[in-house]
Amino acid sequence: MSARIGFIGLGNVGGKLAGSLLRNGCDLMVRDLNRQAAAPLLAGGAAWGESPRQMAQKCDIVITCLPNAAASAKVMEDPDEGLLLGLVAGKVWAEMSTTDEAEVHRLGELVAATGASPIDCPVSGGCHRAATGNIAIFAGGDRSTFETVLPVLATMGRRILHTGPLGSASVLKVVTNYLATANLLSLSEALVTAKAAGMDLNTTYEAIRISSGNSFVHETESQVILNGSRDINFTMDLVVKDMSLFQSLADRAELDLELAPAMLDIFLDGQDRFGAREWSPNIIRRLEEQCGLDILAPGFPAEIVDDEPEAPGHEIAPPPVAPADLIDRERYPIDEPGPRRSEVIDEVRAALAADGCAVIPGFLNPAGLAALLGEAQARSHLAFYPEVKEANVYLNDADPSLGPDHPRNRFMARTNGFVRSDAWDESTHSWRLYHWPALMEFLAECLGKDELHIYDDPVSNMILNVQAPGEEFNWHFDTNEFTITMLLQAPEVGGEFQYIPDLRSPSDERIDDVNAVLDGDRSQVRMLALEPGDLQFFLGRFALHRVAPNTGEDRKRLLLIMSFSEKPGAVGSVERIRRLYGKVTDMHRAAAAEPVRADALLD
Repeated sequence: MSARIGFIGLGNVGGKLAGSLLRNGCDLMVRDLNRQAAAPLLAGGAAWGESPRQMAQKCDIVITCLPNAAASAKVMEDPDEGLLLGLVAGKVWAEMSTTDEAEVHRLGELVAATGASPIDCPVSGGCHRAATGNIAIFAGGDRSTFETVLPVLATMGRRILHTGPLGSASVLKVVTNYLATANLLSLSEALVTAKAAGMDLNTTYEAIRISSGNSFVHETESQVILNGSRDINFTMDLVVKDMSLFQSLADRAELDLELAPAMLDIFLDGQDRFGAREWSPNIIRRLEEQCGLDILAPGFPAEIVDDEPEAPGHEIAPPPVAPADLIDRERYPIDEPGPRRSEVIDEVRAALAADGCAVIPGFLNPAGLAALLGEAQARSHLAFYPEVKEANVYLNDADPSLGPDHPRNRFMARTNGFVRSDAWDESTHSWRLYHWPALMEFLAECLGKDELHIYDDPVSNMILNVQAPGEEFNWHFDTNEFTITMLLQAPEVGGEFQYIPDLRSPSDERIDDVNAVLDGDRSQVRMLALEPGDLQFFLGRFALHRVAPNTGEDRKRLLLIMSFSEKPGAVGSVERIRRLYGKVTDMHRAAAAEPVRADALLD
């Protein structure tokens, strides 16, 4: 492995992960507030990092594995020697701490601003597996960054799971730690109750191990409980931190949980009784003291050692989900020729001919909607919002030569945002559905086209329209002849789709009619209240349309937009892409010299 790796934070887990890197021949630089923690690694050939800034300058990938979010923020943002000061394009920051999703996003945005790439990759499986390189690792970030760091992660861990966008790994780490805590508390109650009922604890351990009550926590922590050492290399204050992070997730989702608050209270009490740095399995002492019993048994180890041979790590993935599994195929068998498919196509064509808009209600099945919505919600924080909050109907610049009353010089509020297409990759359900040949064939037939192509634009081919409470998307025309959208989440109030079909034509801008709408004439406006899971066809090149303000209090309107073109090579204009999505690529600049345009409209 040619990359030089920096590792900051050599505690119970971090020191062992860094040890795996060094043991496997990695070029390693390490740092910890306690230099003694680095002594074994330095003796083994690792270099010492003088500061986070220096490490970022000298290393290709810098890993932080720290006890809490405040420690990570200090390492990253120190005004003199912070990691951010040394990051540049091509480098990667990998956060292996168990931390808050929101803080990962915040620091990740600062990392991205330097040109470097962020990824969160916490571990799960215990210190004994961290020591042998057999631990599991979750990784959240874009696919290209994940593939960059995968060889490094596979050196530290056995099973590597790409969990989705940045922050997703931290969410799942907190969720799995919550479950481990629930296991520990329930096992404590089970062991004490079994002892009080007169059961032999060796037999009890084995009964649980071979039964439906078994778990990873039982096979590890129950053993050190019964030994009496209670040493699992994890302390009560860390459980309190993890449970607090889990509760914060629930609070942000406005969930009224029952178990989690009680579990947190139990560990807060244990921390008060026995000390913040007491081993977490000693939470059983609360029950031992209550009933006057010692939960001990002979023959169990004082610490858990991983006896599984170290093996090369590898990526694992959830079972693949076919795009067809995302849609309601009983109602819409779009990938099977037959009378029902033909019937749906005829219905769409008739609606488009009538007013340029057609809806297939409930196109996504409930599981498919949940999957796509989850991906959208996880990415909605990435929405680009331009500094200028006004736009004209052509979504381009004013033209003083046309006069102040021309629609091009009349600007309205536009406060919605867009998540760019590069936030999704081939591992996502949304991407696979968008690229599904059967869907493209079906859409082409509905639109009366010989064939459709994925829109070549690398920024805007599949995007998410985000409309938070108070936001709106002004009256405008599309650059594409047609647009395919799926509503994933509706606002509580407002957010209706409003449109006037065929307000202009390829040869006539109909300026007076556009101005009439802008002046308040709604006599021709049609309104559509979409439901989540609906698939919408819309001929927006000639239809003036908008999304009414989201007047609800909390919920965002989330609309997935899938763009296709009749001819390959279609790319958005440089200025329009910059204005709407905040990112222009070399492909846009090159395409500007040879535009693929079907008309000469204002845009």
